[in-house]
Amino acid sequence: PGCPIRDPFEGSGDNGMSKLRATTHSVTTMDDAEALILGLGMFATGGGGLAERGRNYMRALLGDGLAVSWTPIDRLPLTTLTCSVYGMGSIAPHPPMSPDEMRAFGVEGERVSRPWLRAVDQLEGHLGERIGAVIPFELGPSNTLVAVDAAIRSERTLVDGDYIGRALPKMSQALPAIHQLDPWPLAICDPWGNALVMTDCASPAAAERIGKMVSKVTKAVDVGASCSHAAFPLPVEAASAVIVPGTLSRALEVGRRIRAARSSGGDPIAAATEAVGGVVLFTGVVTQREWQDSADGYMEGTTLVEGSQTFNGATARIWFLNEHHVCWVGDDPVAMSPDIITVVSTEGAEPMSNAEIEEGMEVSVLGLPAPAAYRAGPALAATEPRHYGLDLDFTPIEKLHPHLRWSR
Repeated sequence: PGCPIRDPFEGSGDNGMSKLRATTHSVTTMDDAEALILGLGMFATGGGGLAERGRNYMRALLGDGLAVSWTPIDRLPLTTLTCSVYGMGSIAPHPPMSPDEMRAFGVEGERVSRPWLRAVDQLEGHLGERIGAVIPFELGPSNTLVAVDAAIRSERTLVDGDYIGRALPKMSQALPAIHQLDPWPLAICDPWGNALVMTDCASPAAAERIGKMVSKVTKAVDVGASCSHAAFPLPVEAASAVIVPGTLSRALEVGRRIRAARSSGGDPIAAATEAVGGVVLFTGVVTQREWQDSADGYMEGTTLVEGSQTFNGATARIWFLNEHHVCWVGDDPVAMSPDIITVVSTEGAEPMSNAEIEEGMEVSVLGLPAPAAYRAGPALAATEPRHYGLDLDFTPIEKLHPHLRWSR
C-alpha cells in the first residue's frame, strides 16, 4: 500500500503492453469476446473457471445489447467505492445431484440466475453506500467474466486490472489480503438461494476457509454452480496500491495475437509465447492424471506428460492445487509459483483447465514470469512452493532457463 500503480508484469516480460493502460477498451463482437476468453486462459494456470462458462456469459451480454468496456483505475475518483467479484470452490468434476437428491437436500432448483449480482447488491445494502466500480479478483476465462457480468449488468465501472495477475487457489493470496486490507464485509450468494453477509472475521485465511466451506454446500448440488463473492470493499485510493493494472487489456491483446496466428496459418504456440513473454517448457502427451477433491475444498493432484518432439524421452510432472504450482522435467524444477505455468493444446495453443485435462491429450506446457508484485516480500512468501508444503525454494523462471530468450 502506498506504492505507485505499476505496469502489468513490470520487469517480468511486460512485452511493451503497458501502453494499453492509456485507453478504454470495448468488446462488442464475439470475435473479441473469444480473444478475451483465450487471453484470460493463458494466465489462469489451469484454474480460473471453464472457458465455456465465460463464453456463455459474454454471449448473453452481447446478445442483450450490452457492450463490455473497462477503464484504467487511475481515471476514477479516489473516493469511488469498489468491490471485487469472484466465484469460490473446488474445480474437481463430479456428477450433479439427481432431482431426488436435490429435493432431499431442500433445493428445488435454481432460484437466482446470476448470484454475483445479488452478492454485490447484498454488500452494497450492508455498507449503505453505492459501489461504483468492480475490480476482477483474478484472471481466468470464467472467474474474471463473472466480475465483468456483474459490472456491466449493474451499470458499474469495470476496472482494467485484477488483484493477482493470474489465478490462485486462495482468496488470502490476493494482494489486498497480503497487504492487510480486509476482504470483509463480504457477501456470498449462490443459485440455490443461499445468501450470507460476513461482517467480521479473524483473518483473511479464516475468511478463505469459511468461503470454501460454503462453496462445498453450493457445489454439492452442481459443481458448475457459482458460489459468488462480493468482497474487498475498498475506495479507489486503497485499491490502486494493490492492483495489477491493465490485465484485461493485456488478455485481450494476447488472445487477438494467438487467434491471428491461427487464422493466418502461423504457429499458435510461438504466437502465445511471444505474446505473453514466456517460453515452452515441455511438449508431449498426457499419460496420467491423479487428483482428489480435498477436505479443504480444493482440487489437488498431479499430471504426468511424456515428452515428444524435442522433449522425446523425458517426462514432465505438474503438481496443482486448483492451479498449477510446480513443473518438473525429470527431477529438475523448470517453473514454480508464483510464476505462471499454463497447459495448452499443442495444435492450437488453447488453454486447458485442470477440470478438462485428460490422458491422451497432446499438450504444451508454457511458462512465464509472475507479476512483479509477487516476486518479493509477503506476496512471494504466500505463493512460493514452501507455502504449499513443498521442500523447494522459489527460483524465478528466467534464472531456471538463462539460455532461453526472454521478452523485456
